[in-house]
Amino acid sequence: MVKSALGATARAQDTESVGARLRERRLALRLTLRQVADRAGLSEGFVSQLERGVHSGSIATLQKILIGNL
Repeated sequence: MVKSALGATARAQDTESVGARLRERRLALRLTLRQVADRAGLSEGFVSQLERGVHSGSIATLQKILIGNL
């Protein structure tokens, strides 16, 4: 049980790290959440949740964001 709890903690930290990096890059490019979402074909709310680490995006979703914006 301890092992799975530690694994869950590591995954949560990874999710937050990816989200923080997405937000940092978006702000550096002076893009709004709406601009990123529209270009990637996603909802503004979902992109916000990715940035905040609430959800982890699939590789395909992250690729849409990167190809469309960053």
